[in-house]
Amino acid sequence: MTAVEIIQAIYPALYNDPTRDVHIALARDETSSTFYGTNYEKAVALLASHNYYVTVANGGNAGVQTYKMSGRMAVSYGGIGVIREYLELSSFGRQLLSLNNKTSPAASTCSDVAINYLINGDPSVLIS
Repeated sequence: MTAVEIIQAIYPALYNDPTRDVHIALARDETSSTFYGTNYEKAVALLASHNYYVTVANGGNAGVQTYKMSGRMAVSYGGIGVIREYLELSSFGRQLLSLNNKTSPAASTCSDVAINYLINGDPSVLIS
């Protein structure tokens, strides 16, 4: 699935927003296809959704919304001290953190030639 298809399924508000493609492009700039591998499109979709939620849907408010009242409108946000990372500000960001923990760097799947190059600087020199 592409990032757009994933966003359509998980966050219709972003999917229907005219700035969707900008959010996806910005997320691609911050996401490593090498690190995420087959989960790259999912990581892009989650980061784009997170950034959209924090900057647009949540009005850029800091902290996690802890209280909301409809009559006479009252909204309360938890303190920044509760948040350790920017990605913890939304459920999309927390899903991306979880994906980060489940994803191992591509270096763990390097070929012998790549490892030889990293160690010796020359892929033709074999490690003995």
